Amino acid sequence: MTTEHGDNREDVRMHHGKRCAKKELLQVEFRLIEYPGEFHIGCYSYPFKYTLPSNLPGVFFHKHADQKPGSNWEACVKYFIKAELEITDGSNSLVCEEPLVIYGHSAATEEKPPEMYRSTDSVKTFCCIPRGDVSIKASLSQVTYGAGDKAFVQLEIANNSAVEIRSFVMKVIRVIKLLGKDPSRNEEQSKVHCVVDTVAQSFHRGCKNNSIVSSGIPIQLAQVSDTETLLFPPSTRATTVSCHYVVDLDMYVPWAPAIEMHIPLLIKPCKNIVVCVAMVMWLWYIH
Repeated sequence: MTTEHGDNREDVRMHHGKRCAKKELLQVEFRLIEYPGEFHIGCYSYPFKYTLPSNLPGVFFHKHADQKPGSNWEACVKYFIKAELEITDGSNSLVCEEPLVIYGHSAATEEKPPEMYRSTDSVKTFCCIPRGDVSIKASLSQVTYGAGDKAFVQLEIANNSAVEIRSFVMKVIRVIKLLGKDPSRNEEQSKVHCVVDTVAQSFHRGCKNNSIVSSGIPIQLAQVSDTETLLFPPSTRATTVSCHYVVDLDMYVPWAPAIEMHIPLLIKPCKNIVVCVAMVMWLWYIH
């Protein structure tokens, strides 16, 4: 590609590559039972327990496709349980594999009450003339939300200043960090690619001077259009990919800096879906 600026001529070379990374987080294998003799026809179940490590990141999947160079990417964190029935007479082993959903937080996290966030800022016109204070109290209705849920922000604004707050905007910011190498460039160290998106946004009326306003603001944790509904990917903190959300509150004050508040938002993945077809196929093969 060649660009020209007046009498200057500059050649710019663009290199398109592909950064990738893969890391195995957990692999455990154990034998449930052995049949030294004949394996009779029938239906059998073998309950088992296994304690997962507490530091495993939650499941994750998301991909983004765009015509802009460098903006196409795909990342996932997945787990599965695989059962295998070994047959010693030379026949092929029977294998069943089912996905396992792991949350990136403990069950005790969901039992905690939502945290109340407080902030007080001084309103200064032209950044120097004091006009009073504005206090904000905000909390989410839950500690965690599922993908596609509707979150609620309970908000209280105490405008103890002489300036009217005309409006404020509520945003949900998603930050995804990807870590990988480009083999074609012989990169020795992995590099971080950060993707920041505003996935939800709404505008609201502000608060008059010397008054208090309370309201509950809903936030849909999905991008809904006429043709499809795209659920937000869950929060996770893996080595190669991390995803977290923040609810940003920006209040516009005339002739003064905006008043801000940031509330962490934790989104958990959908629950496991039991697929009965796999169980039927097992029974059919055994018989």
